[in-house]
Amino acid sequence: MIDTLDYIFDIDIIKKECYDIIDSVKFCPTTNQIGIKHTKKAHDTQKWYEGCGSLIKLMPRVCNNDFTEINSDLTGTYIEYVCEELQKTYRIGRARIMRLEPKRCMSLHVDLSKRIHIPVVTNTDALMIINSEVFHMPADGSAYLTDTTKRHTALNASKTDDRIHLLFDLL
Repeated sequence: MIDTLDYIFDIDIIKKECYDIIDSVKFCPTTNQIGIKHTKKAHDTQKWYEGCGSLIKLMPRVCNNDFTEINSDLTGTYIEYVCEELQKTYRIGRARIMRLEPKRCMSLHVDLSKRIHIPVVTNTDALMIINSEVFHMPADGSAYLTDTTKRHTALNASKTDDRIHLLFDLL
């Protein structure tokens, strides 16, 4: 259900850039997400948040394959490099920074596509459960292909530490 991909990214650079984005842009208060990619039609005020939340709720206004533009504020960053490297092998739709706060659990659900996760900040109590199998993905620069078309959830049972991932929807 989770496969480690043949990438090792510099997690220290990713973490610094993510925190810089979080400090300047802030997470969407309803989704705890920040968009990395947006559609061509996105207004400047929407580009960080257009792809946040449930894709099903965004449809039919936008679809996953409409997210073709890497946020221009990321030009020349390592996060842009990560997106470009993944796109050499995978067709990527939405891309986001996602936070799961301490003592939180997402509802069980299925997604429309598989996803690539790059854990940025994690702890041993941050877990993903897919079809009743429990996984922990360390924040070591690895990228993980997750079959989120299966029933799954993520939880952060830490009392104090956030779980932050870069997340890439596959087309």
